[in-house]
Amino acid sequence: MRSHAVELGGPLLAALGALLAGCANPLNAYNYWHYFDCGLSASRAGDHDTAAKCFSRAAVNARVGWLGPEAESAALYDYGRAAGQLCAYDAARRSFERALELEESLDEQHPVHLGQRLFELARLSFDTGQYAEAVRWYERGFPVVRKLAADRADPIAFADELDDFATALEHTGDFARAAAQRQESAQIRADHPGALAGFAAEHYPKDCAKS
Repeated sequence: MRSHAVELGGPLLAALGALLAGCANPLNAYNYWHYFDCGLSASRAGDHDTAAKCFSRAAVNARVGWLGPEAESAALYDYGRAAGQLCAYDAARRSFERALELEESLDEQHPVHLGQRLFELARLSFDTGQYAEAVRWYERGFPVVRKLAADRADPIAFADELDDFATALEHTGDFARAAAQRQESAQIRADHPGALAGFAAEHYPKDCAKS
């Protein structure tokens, strides 16, 4: 019987040739979507450990298979969300920052993706008590989502983010700007009585003590 190494030699050499030629590798593309779907399924089931592993492998396949910055950014973004839920905050932050860099490297930037990365960085910083960092990311994120008319598309979710921004500002001593954010949030809620948020942000755990 032939060994697996011999059987896989042809595909591996073909994959290597594709990588050296700077072309997207079909094998990595297949693996990318396999692991990405695995991560999505695990996330929906609340299995953050499996989700993190799958999204991490998807990101590796995107990078080594030359699948492009958008594919790698998507995997890194979702990996960061899963890692954050596992209290791997530093890994999550690095992943979000790299995902943002990749999005910003595109000739045609996708504002929704930029907003997602910026607000996830703000949320992670907020939830881990790094309020100055949260302010920095919120300051970059709000202009992006305002251009998308997020305050009209999902006003209550927008108001929720304004309240978190205000709290972060209060922790840094910027009470005047905090008051302005709370005033805007209150006005949005008054303009939409009884409305609920269409998007409920998933915050990160603050108590990461292991049993």
